[in-house]
Amino acid sequence: MAGIGFRLRKILSKGTYSSLITAYFYGAIIATGPWIISVASIGVLTFLCKEFLLQSEQVLFRTLIVYTYMGTLLFTGPFYMSTTRYLADRMFKHDFYCVLPTYRYVSIYALIFGGVGSGLFYILGGLELKIALSAMALFQAVTLTWTAMIFLSAARDYIAIAFNFLSGYLIGIVCGYLGAEYYGLAGMLWGFTAGMLFLAMMLSVRVSHEFPSFYPTENAVRNYWYTMPWLCICGLCYNAALWADKFILWLYTGKKSAPGPFFAPTDYDTCYFWAYLTIVPAMTIFLIRIETSFYGYYSEFFGAVTDGAPLKIIEQRRDDVAASLLLSITRLLKIQGGISALAIFLAPYMLQYAGMSPDLVTLLRIAFLGAFIQSLFLIEVIIVLYFDWKKLAGALSLLALVLNTVCTVIFYYFGYKYLGFGCLVAFLTSLVVGAWILERRLKELIFDTFSKQFY
Repeated sequence: MAGIGFRLRKILSKGTYSSLITAYFYGAIIATGPWIISVASIGVLTFLCKEFLLQSEQVLFRTLIVYTYMGTLLFTGPFYMSTTRYLADRMFKHDFYCVLPTYRYVSIYALIFGGVGSGLFYILGGLELKIALSAMALFQAVTLTWTAMIFLSAARDYIAIAFNFLSGYLIGIVCGYLGAEYYGLAGMLWGFTAGMLFLAMMLSVRVSHEFPSFYPTENAVRNYWYTMPWLCICGLCYNAALWADKFILWLYTGKKSAPGPFFAPTDYDTCYFWAYLTIVPAMTIFLIRIETSFYGYYSEFFGAVTDGAPLKIIEQRRDDVAASLLLSITRLLKIQGGISALAIFLAPYMLQYAGMSPDLVTLLRIAFLGAFIQSLFLIEVIIVLYFDWKKLAGALSLLALVLNTVCTVIFYYFGYKYLGFGCLVAFLTSLVVGAWILERRLKELIFDTFSKQFY
């Protein structure tokens, strides 16, 4: 996330317990707050509108929501990381006047191409026109939301951002409920979309408020899209890897919720949906550690290199970087490992409470473990990107995508009780391969740093 480290380090520089609590609170809001609010709001709306919709309409609504969030992540993935890198570079030079013009440029790009792509997909997919148009508008709103969050990670008022999300989704729930009551599925979709459009508008206003600028638009970010292809590959392949197993199982086990390419989500998706909620602590803890403690050792190492320090000092700084990483990961494994283990133990009770089949207990436990492994893999990719090893990050993401696709297909033919093992094996393998390469690259960090000066 571009610039969030500047804010967190400023908060923690006070050295008080209250500043520590504030930093972790803000980290949780930025890392997972919008996601949790989104999940909870969609669940509440779906529950409230059951009495107004047929079972088939409820399934189609969930399908369109899942397709929209999957599609927007895949669409924004290629330019998400390169745009973040561009902003981080400019903010490092204290050039905050580029933020708003760049946001306008990226938003225009996203809305044009996202609108054309989603419009063709939904309209040609065989949906009713009023349903297709609402799904297209929702796609645009969510795309603009993801785009705004790239720029707002360096904002000062995280509470206001969280309030924007709460307000937008609350409006979506109310309007969706009223729309479902009077106009059925189409009304529910348009009502929910109204809330998302309001959220996108408020976030756009927030970007303008946080980063005022007199420049209209700025397209310098486009050079980063062209000159950093491995960041584009990383963003696309990582998001695609997260969805590959779900999409494959839709094709094999899912049922059509509408004509065309619309397959309904399965119990597999529900289990992973719950599992992803358990990794909130991991994302928050690592965000704080990587942007504060680790960053200090990281900057000291490169400071020693650029200042021409003796080799012994540079080697010590490198060892400090490695030790800081090891300490951060060890703490994360203890805390998140305990949370995931508790979730695995409580899996039968969760299914019973939710009224789901007890036959899903193995799948749910695999999902909890798989989500834990995926969080570690994401952290690994972030560490790799911290050292500017873009090609390695892209290659690891591509490896995860290929392995998840292949392993999911293979384990599917082993039988129902092996569902989830494909994704688990794929990300675990990618994690181990990445850890092995990362360890070797850290040992060669000094050589790697100096050799870059000649390319």
